[in-house]
Amino acid sequence: MYYQLVNNLSAGPYTIEQLRDMAREGIFTPDSQVWYPLLGKWQWVEAKRIAEFIDLFCAAEIESLNAAASEAREIRNEVAAGMRRPTTIIAVGGGKGGIGKTSLTAGLGLCLAAMEQSVILVDCDFGAPNLGATFGLPEPQCSSADFFVRNAVAVERLLAPTGVDRLQLISGLSGVLGQANLKYSRKLKFINQLKKLDADFVLLDLGAGSSYDVLDFYLSCDLGILITCPDPLSMENAFGFLKTALYRGMSRTCSSDEIIRRHLKQQAERAFRPTMFQFLSELRAESTESADTVWNYLAARPKGIILNMVRRRDEIKTVTDLIGHFSRQLSVKVNLLGPVSYDSLVRKSILRKSPFVLARPKARVSRDLLRIASEKLLPRRHLEGRALRRWAMRRLKQVECQRL
Repeated sequence: MYYQLVNNLSAGPYTIEQLRDMAREGIFTPDSQVWYPLLGKWQWVEAKRIAEFIDLFCAAEIESLNAAASEAREIRNEVAAGMRRPTTIIAVGGGKGGIGKTSLTAGLGLCLAAMEQSVILVDCDFGAPNLGATFGLPEPQCSSADFFVRNAVAVERLLAPTGVDRLQLISGLSGVLGQANLKYSRKLKFINQLKKLDADFVLLDLGAGSSYDVLDFYLSCDLGILITCPDPLSMENAFGFLKTALYRGMSRTCSSDEIIRRHLKQQAERAFRPTMFQFLSELRAESTESADTVWNYLAARPKGIILNMVRRRDEIKTVTDLIGHFSRQLSVKVNLLGPVSYDSLVRKSILRKSPFVLARPKARVSRDLLRIASEKLLPRRHLEGRALRRWAMRRLKQVECQRL
C-alpha cells in the first residue's frame, strides 16, 4: 500500500492498481510524492525515482495516447456522418513575443462573432496568459490549470463569458507550478474536448517560444496561423518556428517508420541545417514509401501567415517573396492570409484593456482583420465580401456601446 502527498497532506492508502488508474487520468504523475523507504529511511520520494512505478507511467501514457487517438477518430466519424457540429480549431502562434498574437487572436474572435459565428478563445500561453486581460476581465475562477494540473473539471466547465454575444473564453492562469511541460496525451485529450464543444471556431492563443507545449498545440489544430512583422528577422523567426514544428510533428506521427526515425536522427545531428528538400531526397533514395509518408504529412494541414504592423505597401511584396523562399526550403505551402496595418490604436487599446476592433471597427487595422476573417476563415455564406464586413462593423459598434 502506498501514500501520496496531495496539497501537503497524506492521501491513501492506495494499491498499485489504484495508482495505475490515477496515472491514466493524470492524477498520479512521475513528480508525485510517495511515502517510501529509500536508502533505509522512510521519506517522501518522487514517484519517478521508484523502480516499480516506471513501467506504470509508460503503460499509462501509451494507453492514454491510444484512447485519445480513438476519441479523435470517433469525433471525425461523427462529424462526417452529420451527428456532430464541425468545429474548426485555429492555433495562432509565431514563436516570437511582442508581435501581436494575443491582440490579433482577440480581434479575429470578435470579427467572427460579429459574423454570427460561435467562437471560443483559449489562452494557451501557460507562462504569461493575458488573453482575458485584453477584454478587461478579472482573474478567472476556473482556468486551464483546473484541467491540466488539478484534473478537476471537464473543458466545458472552463468556459467564461466575455461580455460579447457568441464569444466565450477559456483563461490561463500564471504562476501554477507544473502547468508547463504537459503530458502529450493530456494535450490531445484537451483538443478532443474542445472539438466536442458547441462552437464554429476555437482560437488558441499560443505562447512565445517553441517549447513542446506550444508546438504540440500548433500541430494539433485544423489551421495553424503564424503571426509575423515585415522585417526579415521576424520572418526568419516565424519560419524557424514552423520548421521546428514540422520536425516535431514528423517525430510524433511517423514514429512507426524506422527509416524516417533514422533520417530524423541524422537531421538532428546536423542541427537540421539541410533543407526539407534535401531531407526528402535522401529519404526517397532509400525508401519511396517513407518519403511519400513525410510528403503527405507536410501537405496534410493548411498553414497561413498574417503580416502584422504593416506601414508601407512595398513591405507586402518583400514578405511575399520571403514566404516563397522559406516555403520552398520547407517544402510546404504557406498562404499569406493578409496584411494588418500598423496603428497606434492597437497599443492604446491594450492599455485600456479593450480590443481595438470594438473601439474603432471602421479603422483600417480593424477592416484588415475583418477581411481576413470573412475571406480566409469563413466558409461561403449567403452574405459575402463587403456586405458581410459592413454588417459586422455595425455589430461591433453595437457591442462596444453595450459594453460602455
